[in-house]
Amino acid sequence: MNQDKFSEHLLDRLDKIDSRFDKIDDRMTALENKLDEKTSAIENRIGNLEQTTAWIKGKLEGRSDVNHIVLTGISIFVAICAVVVAWLK
Repeated sequence: MNQDKFSEHLLDRLDKIDSRFDKIDDRMTALENKLDEKTSAIENRIGNLEQTTAWIKGKLEGRSDVNHIVLTGISIFVAICAVVVAWLK
């Protein structure tokens, strides 16, 4: 009888321990899912940031090219005007 009670108590405790491990496994799975969601959100935000940065860089480079063309055109015009003025004097 003593052996049966011991076995019963032991099995009862093992079942409780097993249920605790199941709860821990569930919590770990939930934490892993949250971490995956957060990581995905961060990756999306970084991707959007890279895309926006590339767009801004393109706009600035485009403006730089336009400014360079305009300044070159103005310089050529001023040089031609200087030659015409020098020729007329």
